[in-house]
Amino acid sequence: MRRIGRLQGAGVRDLRQRSAERRLLDIADVSWIAPLLPRDLTDTQADPAPMRDRAPLHVIDPLQIMGQVMREADRSVLAERAPGAVFSGTRFGAEELSATLRQGVSRFVIVGHTFEGASASTTGIVLSDLVKDAPDALTAEELIADPGRWPMPPRVAVLACASASDMTDHEPFGLAAALLHNGADTVHGTLWILPTDEAYRTHGVRDRALLPMALAFENAQVADDPVAALCAWQRGRLNHWRNEPSLATSPLSWGAAMTMTAPARRSVESEDRT
Repeated sequence: MRRIGRLQGAGVRDLRQRSAERRLLDIADVSWIAPLLPRDLTDTQADPAPMRDRAPLHVIDPLQIMGQVMREADRSVLAERAPGAVFSGTRFGAEELSATLRQGVSRFVIVGHTFEGASASTTGIVLSDLVKDAPDALTAEELIADPGRWPMPPRVAVLACASASDMTDHEPFGLAAALLHNGADTVHGTLWILPTDEAYRTHGVRDRALLPMALAFENAQVADDPVAALCAWQRGRLNHWRNEPSLATSPLSWGAAMTMTAPARRSVESEDRT
């Protein structure tokens, strides 16, 4: 968390009076730091720098049985930002993902579904794989167990329900931590279940639910400071909500966006001495 401004006021009473209006986002860029990862216990770690010159990998609504999350028109908007992306109707499973990642990509962005398991470690990305006519998600524990099979680029974004809710588990080794363990230094994800465009329409809201966050993730992924970029977008949405409060402008969608980071290398020995 980094402060971006100063609290104004003379004392506790003033702060209490203004607490209903002031949010942490107003005064700081907020991100989450991953727990100590298994990769921090080893002496070898891949250098992500060479990958930054490679093409990005975008997987947007891959073929799977849980249904599409974005409108066709919105996928077309993303297509303009993501040439060569894997789009709806294309089969793309764990093996295809592994093969593409091992060739080297600069970023990995997926828009779709997650599967919520019994614990953070069994939460996974839903691709095209099936087992007994049910989604065979690529889980956090599978990723952590074989980082060489799914090596992650420096930056990853997973726009799906509760894709970065690791910290809700007492053992927070969920999807975001797994992506960081496998090589990423920055992961953009979401903290809770997201409303869809269809859900918005059911309640008479014509605004798009997912496209604004997808574009915000994309902008943050290529920014010099990905944390500040995402928080700036959320700050703008917060101001919009204050000025025009409604279901469409509420934090129900944009409030779920978050960034989790991990240093490139943390020495257990040095931390023990401090």
